[in-house]
Amino acid sequence: MKNNKGLYKLNKEAKTGEIIECPVCHRKFVKRQYSQAFCCTNCKDKFWNRHNPDRHKYDIHYNDIDSSMDHDWDEAFGVAEYND
Repeated sequence: MKNNKGLYKLNKEAKTGEIIECPVCHRKFVKRQYSQAFCCTNCKDKFWNRHNPDRHKYDIHYNDIDSSMDHDWDEAFGVAEYND
């Protein structure tokens, strides 16, 4: 992983238009945006999931929240009207 982190840092420092190497699949490509460090989204996700596997541990999904809470908050703050 240390070598991959080195490629990541080199890619972040590279100028737009330079040829850089993806830290995950090692494919060479032209850097199109100043913040680009990976050849594709899949490689970016693989890199960060390997770097910190628990990064989604505390992610709260909107679907997991009780929808009745939304109604209570909206009603309390007058955000929306409901036909109850």
